[in-house]
Amino acid sequence: MIRILKEQIEKERIKIRIYILGRLHSKAHIFDYPDGRHDKGNAIIGSSNLSLGSLSDNTELNALVPGNSNHEKLTEWFDRLWSQSEEFAEDLINEQSKSWALNEVRPYDAPKIICSMAMLKTYRDAEIAPRIIPELSGT
Repeated sequence: MIRILKEQIEKERIKIRIYILGRLHSKAHIFDYPDGRHDKGNAIIGSSNLSLGSLSDNTELNALVPGNSNHEKLTEWFDRLWSQSEEFAEDLINEQSKSWALNEVRPYDAPKIICSMAMLKTYRDAEIAPRIIPELSGT
C-alpha cells in the first residue's frame, strides 16, 4: 500500500498538502460528479477516516450531505483549507523511502517480529520485559 502511494505521489496522481494553521480533525469526503449532470456531487461528513478499520470495525457516525448548495459550500470550505496548506509530497516521499514497509521482508524476519510481539504482549507489565525487549526500558 505504501509503495503504491509513493508511486502515485511521484506520478502526481495524488496531491498531498499539510495544514499547519491549527489542528484539523474534520472529515469530509466530497465526491464530484461529471459535467452534464444536474447534481454537482455529494459529500459524506462524519467521524470516520477512509480506512479499513473505520469502515469495518470501528463504531463511527457519518451522514450523506446531498444537494448542490451543500456540495458548493463544502467544496469552498475544502478549497479554502487546501489553499492555506503547504506542499507535502517531497517530504512524504523522503519519509516513505525510509519506511520499513517498503523494504522486502526476508523469510527469517517474520518469525522474529511475531516472537517480539508475543513477548511484548506476555511480558509488557512484568519486570522482565525491558530485559527481553530493550525498547521497553524507557532509557
